Amino acid sequence: MRALTHALEIAESMDATVDIVHFSEFEDEATADLRSMIDAVLAEFDVDAETEIVGDIHLSDFQVSRRIGENILKLVEKRGYDQIVMGHHGAGLVDEVILGSAAKKVVKESNVPVTVVP
Repeated sequence: MRALTHALEIAESMDATVDIVHFSEFEDEATADLRSMIDAVLAEFDVDAETEIVGDIHLSDFQVSRRIGENILKLVEKRGYDQIVMGHHGAGLVDEVILGSAAKKVVKESNVPVTVVP
C-alpha cells in the first residue's frame, strides 16, 4: 500500500495516470482483501478506478519472484509505461537466493525509471 500511495502522489503532482498491477496465480480471499485495501487508498485520493484481471500468467516455476519480474517488464513494454513504482517486502538473503527478487530483476533490466518502495 505504501508503493500505491507513493505512485498516486507522483501521479497527482504530474497529472498522470496509474495502473495498479498485482500478479497472482488465482483469486482467493487474500485477493479480495487486497482489492479492498486498494479501494481504500484510491478513495483517500478521490480516484475512480476499474479493476482489470490480466489472465494467462503462470507463476508455478521455482523462482516465482524472477518470473514476476519478467512479467512486470513484459507488461511495461507491451503497454508503453514510462515509470514503474513497486513495493518490496524486504525478504532476507536466504529467501532472495532461493526465490530471487522481482524488484531486483526489474531494477536491473528495466528501460524506464523504477522506484522501489519498501
